Order: sequence, then C-alpha cells, then structure tokens
Amino acid sequence: MLGHSYVEALIAAEEPGTETTKGRAMTHLLMNQDWQGTYGNELDNYYVMPALNMKSLAFIHDRKCRIHAHDTQGTEGVRSTLEDPKHTIVHYSLWIGGDKNEIQTVTLAMPKHANFLEVMEAAQKLNPHFKHEFLTVGKKTTVHSIAGRHSDIERGIYWTLYRKVPVPFRPRLANTTVTEARLKLLGAKRWTKDLRKLHPRDGENLAFWYKPYL
Repeated sequence: MLGHSYVEALIAAEEPGTETTKGRAMTHLLMNQDWQGTYGNELDNYYVMPALNMKSLAFIHDRKCRIHAHDTQGTEGVRSTLEDPKHTIVHYSLWIGGDKNEIQTVTLAMPKHANFLEVMEAAQKLNPHFKHEFLTVGKKTTVHSIAGRHSDIERGIYWTLYRKVPVPFRPRLANTTVTEARLKLLGAKRWTKDLRKLHPRDGENLAFWYKPYL
C-alpha cells in the first residue's frame, strides 16, 4: 500500500511525522495530480484534498454550498465549462503565514483572455475571504490588502503572487520544508509585474502568499 495516494495523504497530514517524511509524502501527492488537481477517483480525492491543505479528515464538515456563476464544484458545471472553449479554468489560492497556517482556494471558470484583476474580482464575489484592496502607483496596480491583512512595510510582510510555470521543478527534499517542496514542485515563480498584464492559462494555479518578502 505504500505509495498509494491516500496512504501518502495520511502520512502528509500526520502531526508527529518528521518534516522529511511528510515532505516526501507531499511530493508524491503533487507529482500524481492531474492537470485539474484531482486524482482520478472519488476515494483518492476524499483522502488527499485535506492533506494538500495541511489538514486531516477530522477537519471535514458538512457544508451547504450554493451555486455560483464562477463556481466549478458542481459536476455538470465542470463538464459544461470544460467543453466551452470560451472559458478558462483558474485555481486561485491564498496562503497566509510562512508555513501556510491558513489556506483558502477557489476554482473559477473565467472568460478566455481575462486578466488576473478580473479573477480576483470573481473570487471575492464567491468567497468573502478573497476581498481585497488595490494600490495603484503610476501605471502599476498592486495588492494593498486581502482578507483584511495589509502589506506591512515596517515588518517586511507583503502579499506576493506566485504562478505555476509549464515545466515542473522536482526538488530535493534535504533541508527543505513541506511548504518549499510544494511551491517548487508546482513550478511556482514570483510575479512582480502589473496584475493587469497577467492572463492566466487554462488550468493554471496562482497563489497570493502573505509572508515576509525574501
């Protein structure tokens, strides 16, 4: 059973586990995701998804979800959207804290060629945690706050945007935290240009990370 997705998920979510063991488990999970971030069957998804958010199954609760124009969680919505060449699927996350102590993720069906500002607007309509404020300096638009957390110049803590690149990076796990391994494995790179110039690709993962700027 070792190496099976839901076994690795249990290892990754286990609190007493060593950082290296949990890192190897997380790397296995990320390497076996399909382009939509799923694992091929409902059982594997059931076990794996909490682990990817640094949680265990004990954190799963019954929830009543409402249908939203940009929400792709409904099966029919996913099917119809993926068949529509006019839309792009975008995965947008918030990571809060150096070890991502809090994670929020939404999956959105956006019009093709939509820029990232439009993605952010759609996300905040779907989930209030994604509410944000912009700061425009000259011709460049940057994020001043998200989820009530402001960039703090004195403390050196900023909202930094990362995006997936086409070629994945396979990290060596020695002296690497689970957070760093996940970030590198996703092939994420920092985006420092104007947000209006960022046009997410279909299936792309983007994350705003609130942490010290390094």
